[in-house]
Amino acid sequence: MPTRVIIADEQPIVRAGLRYVLERETWVRIVGEAGDGAGLLSLLDLARPDLLLLDAQMPGSAGTDGLSLATELKHSHPALPIVALAATGNAGILGQLRRQGVVGLVLKRDPQLEVVNAVRAIRRGGIYVSASARRLLEAGGSEAVQAIGKEKALLSASEARVIRLYMQGLSIREISHAIGRNAKTVSAQRLRGMQKLGLANDRELFEYALRLGMP
Repeated sequence: MPTRVIIADEQPIVRAGLRYVLERETWVRIVGEAGDGAGLLSLLDLARPDLLLLDAQMPGSAGTDGLSLATELKHSHPALPIVALAATGNAGILGQLRRQGVVGLVLKRDPQLEVVNAVRAIRRGGIYVSASARRLLEAGGSEAVQAIGKEKALLSASEARVIRLYMQGLSIREISHAIGRNAKTVSAQRLRGMQKLGLANDRELFEYALRLGMP
């Protein structure tokens, strides 16, 4: 059975290119396109897609951005897999997208075959982060913690490690698996590290990393 896909991007030429590449695959069926958040929200219930390709910078409803739109969609359509297409090289934004629950992450400068690979992986129940996006996430997390260490010198090794992984886009559960600690311990280490830095929430942590020059 073909995978039903909606393409959401504000640029018609990008939508056309993605449609062309994906329709060459016999197991993909494009069931709709949207150029803004309002149009996408109206289309979702009509087209009932199996997967959404979402421009990470596409305007959302009420003038919000693609990151806010991804958050909105995970609440309104929690079972819908999302592949985010990101023009940015900002590791903080990429990490935020991962934490919002997107299961695929591809940079717009990647070869279009990466989009096909992402759709195929998610069709099989997996997740997909392109190699270039992964490098940005890894580099961004490391550089942010190095900068924090130079400015504050307050974090323990375990707190710094948890925050580095968190800024790479890993969830608390994923971090706990990666370092072999239970989720409660990982969550506590993240919160202690943020408290030492004077940060009240994830948004402040994200903004703080940007001020420190995260790419």
